[in-house]
Amino acid sequence: MRLAAYLSRSRHGVFYFRWPIPARLHPDRKRGHVRLSLRTRCPAMAQRLSRVLVLSGQSQLASASASGMRYDEIRGQVAQHLQEQLARFKAGVMESGPPDADRQVLMRNICAMLGKNWSDHADQIGADQAAQQVRAFCEHRGIDPDSLAPNVRQGLNEALVHGVGAFWQEAAGFLDSLERFDLNAALPAGAAVAAAPGDAHPSAHVSYQDVLAEYLTELQRTGQVRGKTADSKREALALLGEITDSKPVAAMTKADARRVKDVLLRYPKNRNKMAATKGKPLSDVLDLPGVETIATRTVNAYISALQTFFGWAVSHGHAAENIFDGTRVKLSRQAKEQNRQAFTDDQLKLLFKHLTENPDRLLRNQDHKWISLIGMFTGMRLNEIAQLDLVDTQQGDDGLWFIRVTDEGSPNKRLKNSASRRLVPLHDRLVAAGLPAFVEDRRKRGSARLFPALSYSTQNGYGRNPGRWFNDSLLPALGMQDAGLVFHSLRHTMATKLARADVPDTQVKAILGHEQQGVTFSSYFHGFRPAQLKAAIDKFDF
Repeated sequence: MRLAAYLSRSRHGVFYFRWPIPARLHPDRKRGHVRLSLRTRCPAMAQRLSRVLVLSGQSQLASASASGMRYDEIRGQVAQHLQEQLARFKAGVMESGPPDADRQVLMRNICAMLGKNWSDHADQIGADQAAQQVRAFCEHRGIDPDSLAPNVRQGLNEALVHGVGAFWQEAAGFLDSLERFDLNAALPAGAAVAAAPGDAHPSAHVSYQDVLAEYLTELQRTGQVRGKTADSKREALALLGEITDSKPVAAMTKADARRVKDVLLRYPKNRNKMAATKGKPLSDVLDLPGVETIATRTVNAYISALQTFFGWAVSHGHAAENIFDGTRVKLSRQAKEQNRQAFTDDQLKLLFKHLTENPDRLLRNQDHKWISLIGMFTGMRLNEIAQLDLVDTQQGDDGLWFIRVTDEGSPNKRLKNSASRRLVPLHDRLVAAGLPAFVEDRRKRGSARLFPALSYSTQNGYGRNPGRWFNDSLLPALGMQDAGLVFHSLRHTMATKLARADVPDTQVKAILGHEQQGVTFSSYFHGFRPAQLKAAIDKFDF
């Protein structure tokens, strides 16, 4: 029986329930937990007791969070929710066209109706319907509506009325803009009336939200980025709009790029999670004493996302230049070394021993064992491994075993980019360790996925649990808690060792799922066969 993440067993076999307490609710503003003995050694009984405690814990946390919300936090929750809804609305219109005439009339009626306070709004649509709107919003944002203090509920009511009114006004204005073709306004001052074909002129009258909706729609259609990468891009673009007050893309200058860089260098880590910064305006969260800022590598990740966006904007006529070119922050030598940290041969030998022989009983889960070994001997990304289906591990007609990395099969499978789709041959030591036998055992149990016990989250896919065990339990227990060593270091170790073994760069990229460079490879090459990569991957040794 698979135990839930919040259950643990003592060395005497007694089950304990562990429930985290967020820092914002702790008296000392630090993370903590409650640990409670369930007084049973029966796994089934522990599972049943823990379900009751989980429901109680979720209810108590939701009540404490909601009752303690400030008014600016309420407005922040409403604004974030409606911004997401508006972006989806605009993307849908750009893809499928405007709604029909009846729908547009209804939208304008809603705009007129919502230009009121909460009492007038409730009188007009009925108190029950108004209360249902609040309850629906709370359910969507994970807030218990019954736990709201009276003043908090009133603030939420008013914020919803005005926020939803602003949403429909923006939506209606967006639809109106699609009906206008002001060709003269689209031309820069002094431009010739008859521009040469192919000349690109930035459209200063196009709003930031419209350009953003067009860009995100294209990314979604083409599948260029997915999962956490897509979320990171949206976060960076939302911050750009916040810093520049959603200035039109065509009007942004190098001065705006310098301002964005300055903000990023002072930007707090986990802004939307920490009590000191959550729900507060940008001007109030910069340079807070005692609040950690994002790492330099994260700053560069934001700038890279903005640089890519502006590159797209230039090529599509929305901007005259890429204002973020040359703005990345130079990493210190120490930061570079941490970023490039790889496991040594001695560390790999120690990891392999504990993953296969388990002398200190650090390993209690077969999923953890095989996910770690696959990562060690293939260089695959954590979620690529965790989401594998049984059919993804195959033996070819030539007898070679390989893993098919794909987003096809079980629901929620996803890849970082198109280059991630590949065939990775199994290293000889991975076969000798018994991976094919493990796959066959799982197949006999009737499961579709190789690791069916792993749960899915939209942010981390299936890899959260094994990643935490590897980073927070196994590495510290083996004395490898250096800041630069994490599960992803296995991937860097594979790249480093193959390069030192004189494996051609094109084959290293094929094994790791990196984009190939050059017209020949990007346009006409469709991947190496497993047999071609087998000799290369077997050069990984320690």
